[in-house]
Amino acid sequence: MRAHTLSRLLAGALCAAATHTAVAQGGAMQNAKPGAMQSAAATAPSGRLVATYHIASRDRAMPERVTVSDSAGTLVASYWLKADSTAHPMGVILYGDDLVLVGETSKGVLELQFYGGNDSKHHGKIEGRWLRNAEEGVIKGRVRG
Repeated sequence: MRAHTLSRLLAGALCAAATHTAVAQGGAMQNAKPGAMQSAAATAPSGRLVATYHIASRDRAMPERVTVSDSAGTLVASYWLKADSTAHPMGVILYGDDLVLVGETSKGVLELQFYGGNDSKHHGKIEGRWLRNAEEGVIKGRVRG
């Protein structure tokens, strides 16, 4: 299957739903500098859970669940695959009002960008994009709560 066709399929199938928004983080996110990269621990991050994103995709290399946590004032993220109970680390980047998560997958580096993920104005819906090598797609979802 060509990457362009796969992108269209995933764009339709990819849906993210957050149980908490990243904005709930409060002070640590507001004080972070845009573009500041925070590294994630190799295991599941400890600390206060800030957001959980559930992703529906047919692509087995796409995360099923992504979490963002506050660990002593530093944002850390991890993802889990459907067929795997291991937490995989992700980098956290605050880029203006956007939350960007970056992690290594079996198909290459995955970037998830949540538009307004660092901004309290986007209540109720989640929008963004994902990139992995030459593949890309949109993220659309809703906030549960």
